[in-house]
Amino acid sequence: MAQLLERAHRRFEALRPTFTPEWLNTLLTLRANRPHIHLPRWAILRHIVNHSSYHRGQIASKLKRSGSNNRSRTSSGDDRADSAEKI
Repeated sequence: MAQLLERAHRRFEALRPTFTPEWLNTLLTLRANRPHIHLPRWAILRHIVNHSSYHRGQIASKLKRSGSNNRSRTSSGDDRADSAEKI
C-alpha cells in the first residue's frame, strides 16, 4: 500500500507543473450525461480531490470502528492516525 501511495505521489508531482492557468481553465465535455456538461479542468480536479477526501474519511471511520490502533508514520514524521482522529 505504501508503494502505491508513493507512486501516486510521484506521478502527481510530475504532473503538477503542467497545471497552468490556461490548462486548468480549458473546458472539457462530459458526455455520460444528457445534455452534455461542459466544465473547466479545475472544477473536475476539485471534485476528484473532494471525493477522495470523502473516501479517506470512510476508511478512517471503518478503521476506528474496527479498533485499529495502527499508527502509520510518514517520512516527515507526522502521525497520520492522530491527524485523522482530530478531524
